[in-house]
Amino acid sequence: MDQLPELTLQNRLHWFAQPLLLVDAWAPSCVACLAMRPLLEKLNQQHPALAVVTLNLEQQSELAAELNIRSLPEIILLSAASERQRLSGVLAENQLQRWLAPYLDNSREQQWRLLAQQRQQVFQPERWWQAIDCLREWLHDTPEQGELRALLIHYYLDVFRRQSRPDCLQAAQQLLQTDQFDWLRSPQVQQASARLQLLAGAFQGPQDPQLQQHIRNEQYEQAAERLLQQPALYRDDPGLLFRLLDVLPDRRRANQLRRRFIAEQKD
Repeated sequence: MDQLPELTLQNRLHWFAQPLLLVDAWAPSCVACLAMRPLLEKLNQQHPALAVVTLNLEQQSELAAELNIRSLPEIILLSAASERQRLSGVLAENQLQRWLAPYLDNSREQQWRLLAQQRQQVFQPERWWQAIDCLREWLHDTPEQGELRALLIHYYLDVFRRQSRPDCLQAAQQLLQTDQFDWLRSPQVQQASARLQLLAGAFQGPQDPQLQQHIRNEQYEQAAERLLQQPALYRDDPGLLFRLLDVLPDRRRANQLRRRFIAEQKD
């Protein structure tokens, strides 16, 4: 019974923040609940954009009351903590798939946008690898999709950064090695490429410990501020500042720092 994560009062804020969450309410004495478990585990494997958790009513009675669990087995579908649907009783696989279809959406674009939202949540190795497998398959079918390519690069870099996996860094680099340059021109791919170069340490110039620490921690605004305070740090690699600005999620702030750099160059 440990293949699906357990929803508790302690971790509920994390799980409720998921773009799409399926809660399986169960109890060890509920035979029908146990019969449903393999199907839910299969769904969890098939749909990486769907997070599936279990809720043990005997251990989490307060949380069960909060979710208004009235019978067993019962499953609840939530999106960003808002309830979308719930079902009670034992369901066949085709019934459950039809019930979920409007929310999962069969279009790959919708699926990978859910995976993009998932990256904003707490890092979970198993779910990241599930996402990578799906994204690789989709990119194989539509290699021209720049946004999809960029998302896969980011997933590889997430694993590289958190688990020190050089093979993930190499996989991300290979996604940028193609003769089809049109596939690499999208802003999303350019941003992913800039992040890859920064995390790989692909820059020249003085080895400033504070600057390196900011980059390792992906504190790109602080790294850009450090460069602007210490002009000698980017003289040997003027492109470093622009790579930092390319990956800043706050584009308004990035443009402010860019204008500041240009103004200082004129003085």
